[in-house]
Amino acid sequence: MYVHLGLGARAEALPDFTWSEEYLRSYQAGHETDGDEGRLVMIGPEQASWTSWERHPAGDEVVVALSGHQTLIQEVDGEQHRIELHAGQAAIITPGRGAEHRPR
Repeated sequence: MYVHLGLGARAEALPDFTWSEEYLRSYQAGHETDGDEGRLVMIGPEQASWTSWERHPAGDEVVVALSGHQTLIQEVDGEQHRIELHAGQAAIITPGRGAEHRPR
């Protein structure tokens, strides 16, 4: 499930969301007026380690483990930090503004 949270406490379902470059460009253009306050929220399975890093230059990220176990790897100032999450636990990726991270 993908939802965009926008200004004015607005929530918009994104039933056709994909991680394609075309969709992401369209999503960004359609929500740019929310500025740094706009947020993408998703709930979905993660069954494999990511091979690439991601970052959020405009804000922090909250990661919640609904089941299973995952290790979040965060790179800050050239050092890697690991955060272990088990079912029912959460972490805030901080400093989220620009810190690269990925699940494993």
